[in-house]
Amino acid sequence: MYLRKTFIVLLQLLLVVVCYAQTGAQTQSKTQTPASSAPKEIVWSVMAKTYGGDLPVHVDSGHVYMEIPQAYIGRHVLISAQIDRGFGYVSHFIHSIGVARIQLQDAQTISFVALDKYDKSKTKSIKDAGKQEMAFAIVGRTNTGSALIDLTETLLVGDNWFDVKAQNEIRELYPELSSLLKVKVLGSTMQFSVRRYYGSQAEDKMLSSSMIVLPDASLPLDISCSVQLLPKELAPIRLVHKDLGNLSSQGNTVPVVCRWVLKEPLVFYVDSLFPPQYFGAVKAGVEVWNKVLANVGIANALQVQRVSPDIGLAQQRAYISFSMNGGKSESMVLCHPVSGELLRCWICLGYSVVAGKGLDYFLLQSQLDKRLYNNAYDEELVQEGIQGVVMSLVANVLGVKNAADYGPGALQPTASD
Repeated sequence: MYLRKTFIVLLQLLLVVVCYAQTGAQTQSKTQTPASSAPKEIVWSVMAKTYGGDLPVHVDSGHVYMEIPQAYIGRHVLISAQIDRGFGYVSHFIHSIGVARIQLQDAQTISFVALDKYDKSKTKSIKDAGKQEMAFAIVGRTNTGSALIDLTETLLVGDNWFDVKAQNEIRELYPELSSLLKVKVLGSTMQFSVRRYYGSQAEDKMLSSSMIVLPDASLPLDISCSVQLLPKELAPIRLVHKDLGNLSSQGNTVPVVCRWVLKEPLVFYVDSLFPPQYFGAVKAGVEVWNKVLANVGIANALQVQRVSPDIGLAQQRAYISFSMNGGKSESMVLCHPVSGELLRCWICLGYSVVAGKGLDYFLLQSQLDKRLYNNAYDEELVQEGIQGVVMSLVANVLGVKNAADYGPGALQPTASD
């Protein structure tokens, strides 16, 4: 009997030891699991290229990586894009998400949460429905602890940062042909230039007398996407007055005035491919608004320059281009939805502004302008017509809610402006 009791006690002690060992092993494995799945430090190849800046960029083995330092989590960035060349467009704005907040979603994911934004064009407003969130897996970390995200798919084939859906003549994307052209990083601004190939509607290229259906084809489209880290301190907010006909940020419960913070002159940079014979008309159309701004105490606020390679990316807040696709002239501004600060704008003049302005003026004002009966009137009227269109589009990006088309004979802002 005594031996049986001793055996039972020893067996119980053995079971306690085994159970404790198993519990300790499970606890240790649980504590080690997150460490094994944590992003590891990336080792770059000898062919890797690094572009320094606030958000450094690395290009390696066909992939584009961006560093997100811990200090910039929660900061706002401006994501904008334009068509550089292709389908008749030259430096033409396209839809982009605008202002987004960098957010650490979890230990493995960084997301860019798009804030509600208000894009203002000549004809209508474009407003995102609610917030969008673009998540990127953290693929590794640098030796300083910055998170690394892979932007390759977003830049080459994605449509979450920018898209060309508003350009109806641009058809389906051929993703296998996309490539990265170049990367520019200067301070707080990163610019990625990519070449995509999109389908072209072959039927549009047919002769009217032809019954042959041409095969579909793809054409190159060069796109630039810029990511700019915005200042930590927002611009002062100004609320909209009920009688103020200015732009307002529709993303706020209490609308704020959308305006430029003119601590320094706002320079309108004219594209290098803009027809040089019309530069004077563009310059006059922009600078005429200096007279209005001077009346409210802002002297020499607007300037016009031709763009050059030494102009920094962050300086190109306002851009003027000329497209040969026969489209209409239009403008767009990107506004910070919280502060109301206007951050970037485009003015794109279509070829129709040259081709159709003289005829329009002849039909509407022939009895008032004796120059229409002079054989040498054409070029002079074109110059004045371009100046008038630029005046109207500049008013639009400055926040003047006026659809006036300043043409020949009316090249001065009115009292209502």
